[in-house]
Amino acid sequence: MFNLIFVALEVFPIEPLEQFEGCTPVYQQPVELFCFSYDEHRGLRYDASSLKYYYPAVLGADLSQGFEERIERDETIDEHLDGFLLSLCAYERIHGRTRTSVDILTWRGILARFLCTPYDRRTSWSVHLMRFQDTLFIEDCHVSPLPLTTREALMSLSTLPDTWDKCSREQIERRYDTVVNNNVQYCAAVRTKLDGITLLIAGEVDCTWDAKPSPPENPVPLYVELKTAFANRAVFERNKLFKTWAQSYLLGVPRVIVGFRTEDGLLAEVKTYETHALLSHVRRSRDGLRALAWTAALLRFLRKNCTDDVLAKTLPVENQLDISSNINEVNTEKIKETIIDNISKTAIPTDNTDIVSSATSVTSATASSLALVWRLSYTSGDTVVRLERVKTQCFLHPYFISHRTQTNNRIVEKDIIAIADAVNI
Repeated sequence: MFNLIFVALEVFPIEPLEQFEGCTPVYQQPVELFCFSYDEHRGLRYDASSLKYYYPAVLGADLSQGFEERIERDETIDEHLDGFLLSLCAYERIHGRTRTSVDILTWRGILARFLCTPYDRRTSWSVHLMRFQDTLFIEDCHVSPLPLTTREALMSLSTLPDTWDKCSREQIERRYDTVVNNNVQYCAAVRTKLDGITLLIAGEVDCTWDAKPSPPENPVPLYVELKTAFANRAVFERNKLFKTWAQSYLLGVPRVIVGFRTEDGLLAEVKTYETHALLSHVRRSRDGLRALAWTAALLRFLRKNCTDDVLAKTLPVENQLDISSNINEVNTEKIKETIIDNISKTAIPTDNTDIVSSATSVTSATASSLALVWRLSYTSGDTVVRLERVKTQCFLHPYFISHRTQTNNRIVEKDIIAIADAVNI
C-alpha cells in the first residue's frame, strides 16, 4: 500500500486545440522488440506461447455462452509494470543489449488514454510516473478494471491455438466450448517515435492473421484487434471508433475486426476495418493529427517537469539475479526487505549465497525513498491535466533496477577503459 503525500502542482492545458491546427506530428511505424505471455495461471513467460490465431466465428454464435464458468484474473494484485520490465531484462540479456534507451516506457492503454483525452472529456484517469536512467516510466494508478465482456467471448470463438492448418478438426470445432480465462494474455512490446520522442510501449494483442514470422521480420503488420458492439453499426462508428483507432494505431495493428451482437448476445455481423481508414468515419468531430500533436506536447511537458531520477546514487554491482521464467518466483518482498536493511551501506557483500545477498546490488534509493514519484491526473469535465509530486514508494521492479544498475556500471567501466586507452595512445 502506498503512503501518498501530495506536493507541488503543475498543470497542462487541453485547450485550445486550435493551436495544433496544421501540425503534422510524425508517428513512426512501430517495430516489435520482444513479446511476452501470461499463461492460464498468470505465470509470466518470455515467449509467444499465448498468441492466438484468427479464425472467423460463425454468425449466430452465442457470445454470452460460458460466462458462468469464466475465470477472471485476481485484480487485487497490482502488477505495476513488472511483466513488461522483467521481459525487457530477458530481452536485453538474450540479445546482449547493454540498455534499451527510450524517452518514455509505458503501456499502450495509457498512451491511448492520453491520445483520446482532448475529445473524451467525460473519462477521469490518473497515472504514476517515475524517472530512471533518463527514461520516464508511466503506470496506471491501481484500480479494479471492468468485468469480462463479450469481447473475451469473441476472442475465444474467433481464435485458435495455432494456424488453422496445424489445428485438428476437433480443436476448431471445440473452440465454442472453451472457458474464457482472463489470466491468459499475449503482449507485444514495440519501439516507435512520436514527433521525435522515443517510446517503448507494450500492449495486449488479441490474435494474429497468419503465422508469426521469425526475427528480424516485424510481426506487427499481421496483428489483429478484436472488438464487440451492439448491432447498430452507426452508433459504434460514431461513439467508439476514435478510441479503437487510438488503441490499434499506437501499437501498429493494421486491422480491427468487430463482431456486432444482438440484444440477446448473438453474433449478427462481422466487419473488418483497416486502422488507417478508421478516422474517416469520425473526422468531422475528432482530428487524429491534433490529438497526436497534443499528446506529443504533453509528453514533452512530462519530460521537462519530471526531472529527478529515482536513483541519485548507485552502488557497485558484483552479482546478478537470475531471471525466472515465472514472475511469481522472483521474491519481491524479500528483495525489498534487503534493500531497506542496506539503505545506509556504502558497499555490498561479495558473497553469492542467495538471492538476498545479490539483491543488495539494488541501489539505496529503491524501496523506501520518497518524493520520487509523480501523479498525472485528469478529472471529468476539467480543462487541464494536473501533475503532482507524490511522496510514495518506488513502483519499478527491484530486479529491473538491479539489472539496469549493473548494466550501467558495465557501460561506465567500458567508457573509463576506452578513455584510459586513448590517453595511453
